[in-house]
Amino acid sequence: MATGYGVTATAHVEAVLGSTGSGKSSYVKSILEKKPPKRLIVFDPEGEWGAFGQVTRSVSALLVAFAEAGETGACRVVFEPSPDPATAVKQFDAVCRIAFAAERLTFVVDELKSVTSPSRSPVGWGMLTGRGRKRGIVIYGLSQRPASIDKDFLGNASAVRSGRLSYPKDQKAVADVLGVPVAEIGALPNFAWIRRDGATGKVTRG
Repeated sequence: MATGYGVTATAHVEAVLGSTGSGKSSYVKSILEKKPPKRLIVFDPEGEWGAFGQVTRSVSALLVAFAEAGETGACRVVFEPSPDPATAVKQFDAVCRIAFAAERLTFVVDELKSVTSPSRSPVGWGMLTGRGRKRGIVIYGLSQRPASIDKDFLGNASAVRSGRLSYPKDQKAVADVLGVPVAEIGALPNFAWIRRDGATGKVTRG
């Protein structure tokens, strides 16, 4: 349990998956709007999350912002990485390490495929997903192509939520995790979803 949000909050790691238009961003944004976290980092490659914090393209500025906020101070930053893929991966690693050190915050990464792959995951991301819950870190990892992202992330997730997926490899990868028929993933309409709670194994639909 952590207390970095003004009230007691349970640390949580959630994979939010689905094709463009399936409702991934809307789902996470609705959570942040309903209960704005006191401390927040959004890794925002497409520049779509600026309403949720101070926008920066500087790793140093992000580090300074959380250093000034201290262990429990309010701090909300939206980080927009370089358009160069190799640079963005290095920045993502640094941002993850900052989040891990800051503790007691919510971390959102929009489109994991841009910074991880089944065979490549920055060390900082592994630190966050593997050990972040003990530091009171809530994580939402979004992706259109779940078959092409860090495999360990889905295994470490407290919950996996998926909307419609267009590609067979993605459908199969997520159907295996959710424990549902592959065809059901591809047939979901926009904004419909299937969610599996990792602790209980309960599958819900909406």
